[in-house]
Amino acid sequence: MNKLQNIILEIIYKISNTEGVFDFGDDTLYGLKNYIARHSLANDEYYVSERAFSLFREYGFTVPFQRAKLSKLKPYFTYEHPVPVSITAAFIRNSSRTLEEISTILEFADCVTLVTKEEDKHLLELHRHVMPTEWIYLKSSNFARYESAGIKMRKEKIRMKGRLVR
Repeated sequence: MNKLQNIILEIIYKISNTEGVFDFGDDTLYGLKNYIARHSLANDEYYVSERAFSLFREYGFTVPFQRAKLSKLKPYFTYEHPVPVSITAAFIRNSSRTLEEISTILEFADCVTLVTKEEDKHLLELHRHVMPTEWIYLKSSNFARYESAGIKMRKEKIRMKGRLVR
């Protein structure tokens, strides 16, 4: 975890331990889910699908990749969380909510991918905000939805820089 991720971890810890925060659904959980997403987005390296990486080369992208550049290409690419944020929030809710346990949960989900819009659409058709039924948090692959959808991911991550974009 980098420095920004550690600060976001502290914020998530404090929000998740606020009395009643889980009692009002998205009226109170919107901020928590946003910080969970930002925790992963703050990582210095992202995964990228094989298809997206080949298109990056066509567009002349260089590494480290500027996060803000993707906003101009939103019609073609998107950031995706292999483990949906709502699932990570549910695991935090059902945990003892210690700083150490929340850190472990976030470290497991700490990966963001760059995929094409077509890949994202296919993924959402199969597994919209859910993991495959046999999937187990902290034990199964973070990329189980992608594997099920046939989306090939590169093993090498790409370096990221710039402000967070969600």
